[in-house]
Amino acid sequence: IEVQVEQEQGSALISVRDKGVGMTREEAHRIYEKFYRADASNTAISGTGLGMSIVKHYVEAHGGQVSVESEKGKGTLVTVYLPYGSPETPDG
Repeated sequence: IEVQVEQEQGSALISVRDKGVGMTREEAHRIYEKFYRADASNTAISGTGLGMSIVKHYVEAHGGQVSVESEKGKGTLVTVYLPYGSPETPDG
């Protein structure tokens, strides 16, 4: 696993890349669904299928964005953008 953190126009850019089994485009598209597992077989790596759903919720709650790029057999890249400073508070 390779982790990289950069500064980009008022945001922190955090990238996590692996060279694992990767996912198809369809699997990557569904990665934020609660309890979704791309490989739910008995031989798959254990987990609940909640990790990326939690990541997306947390990042968006802090005014950021998350994206996933993956290719079957070649690995996955998860990129998180988080703005610096405090998020603006809504009127009220």
